[in-house]
Amino acid sequence: MNQININSYYKYNLELAHININGLHNKLELDEVKEILNCKLFDVLFISETKIDNTVSDFKLKHPGFRILRRDRKKGGCGVLAYVRDDLAAYRRHKFEPSDLECLCRDLKDSNSSRFIVLACYRSPGKCKLSDFLKSFTSVTEETYKLRNEILLVGDLNLDMYENEKEGRKPNEILVDFFCQFNN
Repeated sequence: MNQININSYYKYNLELAHININGLHNKLELDEVKEILNCKLFDVLFISETKIDNTVSDFKLKHPGFRILRRDRKKGGCGVLAYVRDDLAAYRRHKFEPSDLECLCRDLKDSNSSRFIVLACYRSPGKCKLSDFLKSFTSVTEETYKLRNEILLVGDLNLDMYENEKEGRKPNEILVDFFCQFNN
């Protein structure tokens, strides 16, 4: 059996990651993020639930070799942030970031000049009703899909893939319907 070097096979692919940090306001959490960035494992690192606001400067968050994109909420609540490698062609798509969603929308180009959209979202279960979230999330996903047929959704939606039933686990129909709608 031949072993394939996966990195050489996918040499043009970008390496993306998402973490839910549940707060980026103290030094320990920020140091942990910067340690992840120092490892240079990812071209883009999305972070949800940052819980910072405009009182935290970009200077405090900056890291060599990366630029920062952030969408804050009030201090102590939600927020999404992205570290994007400096030399990576990436464009923010503000019109695909509705005010009622915790999300960032990036239009990215890999080293093979392929373009795709990354929509990074966070849904706070206590602050955002599922029905409202899904309506807005579906709408923004439809709009981004019209721009690019390649979309990557990352984040923490606070939804389980499976619902617990007395007879066992069954797929969450809401998520199944959502993903079937965009799986061509």
